[in-house]
Amino acid sequence: MTLGKPASEGECGDRHVILASKGLLVLGLLIYVTVQAAFLSGCLWTRDLPPEPDDSLAYLTKTAQMDECFFQDCEALKDLRAQMAFRGTDPAIVGHRTQIVGRVFQVYHPLFSAMILGVAKALSTDTITAYKLLWQISPLLMGLGTALWINALWGPAAAGIATAMLAFSIFPNTGLHYFVPANTALALALIVWAGILARKGDAPLTLVLGTLVLVSIHPIGRIYAVIGAVMAATVWGIPKKQTTWAGIIGCVLIVTAAFVASATVERPMLGFRPEPYGSGQGYISALGQSLVEIGIQFKRTEPALVRSPVVFFGAAVCGFLIMSAARQTMLLRVIAILSVFLATSLFYVLPRHPADLFMRMLPPMSALFFGGVGAATWFTFCQSRAVLRRYGLAKGDGQASRIALYWPIAAFTVLAAFTLHIVLSGVEGWVVLTQHMRDRQSIELSRSQPERLLSESVPQNKVLYESIIIMPFYFVNGAMSRGAVFYPAIRGTPVEGEWLNNPHLRYAALYNPTVATRRVEGFEEDEWWQARPSLRYSALDRQRPDRTLSVNARIPMARVTWAQIEPRDGRTVQSVEVFVDDLVADARVEVVPVDRSGTLAHHETVTAHVRAGRTGWVRMQLPDRDSLKGIRILGPQGRGAYSLGGVRFDGDRLRWPWNSKADMTVQPRAGDTAPVTVSFDPQKLLPPLLSNRKVSVLDDEGSSVLIRIDPP
Repeated sequence: MTLGKPASEGECGDRHVILASKGLLVLGLLIYVTVQAAFLSGCLWTRDLPPEPDDSLAYLTKTAQMDECFFQDCEALKDLRAQMAFRGTDPAIVGHRTQIVGRVFQVYHPLFSAMILGVAKALSTDTITAYKLLWQISPLLMGLGTALWINALWGPAAAGIATAMLAFSIFPNTGLHYFVPANTALALALIVWAGILARKGDAPLTLVLGTLVLVSIHPIGRIYAVIGAVMAATVWGIPKKQTTWAGIIGCVLIVTAAFVASATVERPMLGFRPEPYGSGQGYISALGQSLVEIGIQFKRTEPALVRSPVVFFGAAVCGFLIMSAARQTMLLRVIAILSVFLATSLFYVLPRHPADLFMRMLPPMSALFFGGVGAATWFTFCQSRAVLRRYGLAKGDGQASRIALYWPIAAFTVLAAFTLHIVLSGVEGWVVLTQHMRDRQSIELSRSQPERLLSESVPQNKVLYESIIIMPFYFVNGAMSRGAVFYPAIRGTPVEGEWLNNPHLRYAALYNPTVATRRVEGFEEDEWWQARPSLRYSALDRQRPDRTLSVNARIPMARVTWAQIEPRDGRTVQSVEVFVDDLVADARVEVVPVDRSGTLAHHETVTAHVRAGRTGWVRMQLPDRDSLKGIRILGPQGRGAYSLGGVRFDGDRLRWPWNSKADMTVQPRAGDTAPVTVSFDPQKLLPPLLSNRKVSVLDDEGSSVLIRIDPP
């Protein structure tokens, strides 16, 4: 089967226009890389942690293991493995242990980790920075894979137009803008598939080497490799060359070896382990949940993906119809292969990640249809150009003849307007999505804490963790060399006392009380944060705001009416220091003294004027009398807003008033307006079994707190 040129290219027989079609491919790739990189820069470098810290730190934990603890035999992982040994049935405990297995132990992306580690060592930087740098340039890999894939299917002009359109498109679920192992595997798979199509299936080296890379990046790479083998074996009929069969057999052997290694190698733990069903959940209900999730995701992202399905798929069909017969046959076979795998993926159920495999298998098919739209657009452009060059705009003896003659111009105008519509909708969606990526899990974690831990502790010491974000952050910064107790996985179990009463449990790394307030009680940690934004309303889509009080370790004072702080150690308050940040304009910090009867002394309000752009402590002297028991900081109005990053009394050296074990009550201005009270008594942050241990705060920079626990 000989493909020849796409019909749309043949209509533009002008040699210069054919060259322009190849230039359009390059231009489309440049647009993709530029647009995606520009949007990503707005959320990668405005915070210390990468976007989606829970997932990002899980990847970086595996990277740290590759460097420090390849066989998962360091102190922290030995402790966590022992805690996983208890087989409980409580769904909450099982869920937490599943998290630990997935985020700490399962090494399913070794090549991805090696990439990050290699960049970190080459640039002499930390892995978080290396990961962000790779994320920043990741559009180059995804754009290249997309452009080559569509070019192999539809030709260069269609690929250029489609790739440019995809630059502004937002895919459901993980999307293509996240630099994660699965998306990296997808980009590489598109390059491998494009090579197979370009060589009409006889690309054994591409298939074998591509399979080695794909299975090392992510387990879904095994599926992508098999799809490549099926393409090589079927798209052009039964292969007649031995080299083609050698590549197919090599691919199958490598994929089989990957499955065997995942099932047999325990350290490091390779591959995935099945996720347990939730309480009262079975396969059928989980499958139903996946189908509902697909509907929600498509509804949510439709405006920034296809905008108008009727026009989109209509244009894609037109693009198909103008292709040569041989190319149509190739396209139909590729669509059939992808459809089989896509349909099969529906029945692979991950209870905690509904429709996950389906969403990851969707982009290649979507890109194929975008290529059809690009082919139709280029064809109508070529036809319009030919008509205008031959007849101008004033030919035709009647209305019908003019319509028959000039229909390509009308069709091209419609398709060009539709393309522009997709671009504008995509820009709107990207603005919303970029803000979400900046704001989701808006916490700030300080490297000073794991550094302090490592400088003061010995390997036998253990650290108590409660967060699936804080613990990996400590691990990434060297704390795998210390023992670890993940409290949510042992809470209420028979082994809880054994671990908490261990004399080697000497430290705790927990959330600051301004993060873990009463608002998050009863919710799992991944439910504390805002949900992904919906670009179109769906009654099935349950939006969720942030439930935390602070944002990046600071309380936005424009969101509160007041914040009242009262020491609980009986001291008389004489002076206060307030840490201010995020001042976009000049502001006033107003502090009202509170006497021992709880009365506000408004007539003795102390005011400090702070210039825009300043960050730091503002010291305020309070009235000199013994009856003061606390202060109330008034929330600012208008442009004079600022964020509260700390409060301390009379010589305290930490960010927050731990020495006085103060209570802070915050009155929100909108939303859930019930007052929120948090305590800066470190003892109250620890489990009840540790109430007889003396504790002290070592470091409270950022959204977490490092606590020292004295021996029993």
